[in-house]
Amino acid sequence: MHHNLPEIKVDLTFNKKQLAFRPPLEELKIRFYREIRTFISIPLNFGGVGGDVEIYKKMPDSNSDALFTVYTKAENLFV
Repeated sequence: MHHNLPEIKVDLTFNKKQLAFRPPLEELKIRFYREIRTFISIPLNFGGVGGDVEIYKKMPDSNSDALFTVYTKAENLFV
């Protein structure tokens, strides 16, 4: 899924004998989760083509097991 998300630019800095991310890791995590949430909510905005638009609104809930995996793997990126 991460291949479908926009790229997040990160700089690696060396300051006071320590490596650090810029923006900080916590901000990167917030941005990443925001992008996941935006991607997952795409079907909620589908208007359909004359069919039942409610089916699109059910997609995230219908795939809750897969979304759990997505969020678990996302969390592992920041450990």
